[in-house]
Amino acid sequence: MILYHITSLEKPIQSILIPKIPDETEIGENYTEKRICLAPSILECLKSAEIVNKFDDEVGLVRVYKVKINEDDPNLVGWNKLYEEGLVPDAALTHEYWYKKPIMPIECSVYRVSGWTKKEYIIVDAVQKEQIKKILFEMKLYDGQIEKWSAFDIVNYWLPLHGEIWVERFKQRLVHSVIDYTPESAKMYESLFGEKPKLSHEEQDFHINKYLETCTIVKESSMEKTDLFQFEKCYSEEIKIYKKEYKLILAWEFILPDFVWRNNAYLWKIKDSFGNITAFLYYFIEQSGKYNISCLEVVPFMRNQGMGEKIIKQFFDMNSINPRDIRVEPPNLATAKFWRKCGVECSCPEE
Repeated sequence: MILYHITSLEKPIQSILIPKIPDETEIGENYTEKRICLAPSILECLKSAEIVNKFDDEVGLVRVYKVKINEDDPNLVGWNKLYEEGLVPDAALTHEYWYKKPIMPIECSVYRVSGWTKKEYIIVDAVQKEQIKKILFEMKLYDGQIEKWSAFDIVNYWLPLHGEIWVERFKQRLVHSVIDYTPESAKMYESLFGEKPKLSHEEQDFHINKYLETCTIVKESSMEKTDLFQFEKCYSEEIKIYKKEYKLILAWEFILPDFVWRNNAYLWKIKDSFGNITAFLYYFIEQSGKYNISCLEVVPFMRNQGMGEKIIKQFFDMNSINPRDIRVEPPNLATAKFWRKCGVECSCPEE
């Protein structure tokens, strides 16, 4: 399935989306679980993020990431579950999904958003459905068909069909009582101030928010820049620390300190646009001009996302390298297949 993720243009382009706690959360929304927030459409992303509220004018730009995920992926949490379990109170409207693993977008574009309208919605928790049914029964509005409706849909789509006056009456009943004074504390209050206090007050079991309802969304550009990764110098002393931290393969131990950055030998730590280390690359340039790549390793938690291919593509582009100028000695068939995907001719002992 195709899902989308949006950010403001103030944030740098991400080569890979990484789960995190959102900067802003809706009232009652979970604020402890790291996730990538996604939605089936750009409009639903805009509803969820409320990014329109931050635009200075009547037109704004957003960065949109497009991802492809299998519907049965265990790391994907659907909007129904998020709503029913109380993790995202407005998920029944925004159709927000969570993805709990790093993922590489298949496309990054900038869209222009304009001409938006907003609409108020009543946000109620899924667990309030029984209370809602009870109130509707007391109001003689109960209908068996609402059994298959969510609490959100009943309040926002089914109930308004009966008229605004019934919605207002319903809201007056969807409350709970909060005790302010016990009999003892009430007596103390009366002795101090000479009057009896109100023992309790009512609080609403819902809140009302305005959400983006319609807008014009136009694609401005795709992939504003190709350099998604930064290549920074790395030294053999550092790689010993990183090897332990990122659980890298044994081969990194054999890089000689006196050889790196001398004799045409190069060791890079590769970071994404947020400064996260994503991979390490070690190679030397032969007298013939060929690039002899000894090791490329993507850090474990970012593997299986197509990261290595994108890094090598950028490496080739940055240095105007022809894949025919690359020399590798893959230790196994899987590594050989990777390099062939990058256009490099090679063979391995397993073949």
